[in-house]
Amino acid sequence: SGRRRAARLLLATESERAANTVVRCDPSSGQARFIYQSIENGVTESTAASAASTLKQLYSAPSEISDACTTVLTQALDVLIPYLARDWQQVPATAITQHLSDAIGNSLEALSLMYDRAEVTSSLTATRMAAILTHLENLLALSTHGSLTGESFLAVTSPNFKSNAARLAAPITSTRRSEEEHREDVQRQIAQLRRHSIARREFEAEALLAEEEHSLGEEIEEAVPGGGGRKLLASSTTTITAISLSLVQTTVQMPTMALPTAIAVVPCSTTPSGAAICQTGSVAASLMHFTQFFDPHFYDASASLVIASVLGFQLQAFGLPSFSPITMDSLPSIITLKFLLTTIPSPVRDARGHHKVAACVTWGGDLSSAAPPGGWSRARCTTGDVDGAQFIECFCTRTSYIASVGGGAQHTVLNVPGDCTGTPYGSQSMDGCAVCGGGKSTFRG
Repeated sequence: SGRRRAARLLLATESERAANTVVRCDPSSGQARFIYQSIENGVTESTAASAASTLKQLYSAPSEISDACTTVLTQALDVLIPYLARDWQQVPATAITQHLSDAIGNSLEALSLMYDRAEVTSSLTATRMAAILTHLENLLALSTHGSLTGESFLAVTSPNFKSNAARLAAPITSTRRSEEEHREDVQRQIAQLRRHSIARREFEAEALLAEEEHSLGEEIEEAVPGGGGRKLLASSTTTITAISLSLVQTTVQMPTMALPTAIAVVPCSTTPSGAAICQTGSVAASLMHFTQFFDPHFYDASASLVIASVLGFQLQAFGLPSFSPITMDSLPSIITLKFLLTTIPSPVRDARGHHKVAACVTWGGDLSSAAPPGGWSRARCTTGDVDGAQFIECFCTRTSYIASVGGGAQHTVLNVPGDCTGTPYGSQSMDGCAVCGGGKSTFRG
């Protein structure tokens, strides 16, 4: 019968896929194991190019990938990306970075297919995805090498995502405070110490005032340990330029703001003629827009609630060999993200006045009982209204690296329960008199 023929064809197709997976990924004889072996004990431009090209070819058929290949991919990227950085002394070959970007893009789909086939657990999938996304963030930061501050964002298209990366100028602002400000601060300290009758510390505070007055005009910098001559600029002493970028289904607007963490600047280099070349402080900004509404956290309990594209946003101090991202949490200024919704939450209310609402969320961070299930969090993001074109704005004071999850932030919108006020996961209900949040106190008669 037709059903039997279809079943036989399906079995044959699955058998062929499994056989091809062995050819690609078998730990003892597959193609993947030779990739890491070729660079394990040292990398050259030739071996890096060959490994990147082979990784792209290996992942050209995502359905034929197993977790053994994912392990090889992360091992290879552990070696290749630091090699391409090479202390930021040489611009990496575009072909190599594009091949690696393509391999990573296909690895996202491969991981999703492995999860669907129950070959990997949710926890293992989360671990693998975190490693892959970290490598992608670092690769995008690296792609800004060779560009100048102020140039347009460089767009790169790969399977399952599009990226935009650029160098943002980070001019050094004065780390010095006025003599009056110094004096006022120390006088406040002295007054506080006097209230506690601590004569010795009072004397020390007065000495501090004299020392600070003497040091006015000195730039606050310190050497980065093992930084090869780099200087570390103190927190809030560099101000990055604004971002305004439109992607396929999202837009990003970030105002000019002071960085909340210290960053290191690229040290000066010397030309063969003896001339010094010094780069101004700058930040590598990269945005990842996952295309076709691909959700990199498909394994999460809240995956069915996602109703917008997922957008990743990362900032890194340009040229830092360790690829240390900049923590952008509890920001003084609001970053505005605009998303096209795939679904408008239903306005239909139940007897309590509860209905579905859109909620702007960030991956990871401060989870609470009022948060969505899984790894998304509403912390430090508020949700605007849906406009007539089915777009919604998110106003966030958190983006980029989040220390509590050890990785970059992704943003999206969820379709979640709301109370009668429209607050996501709110507790207000309509009372018997149809008053939202009322206690029947308005009832008459």
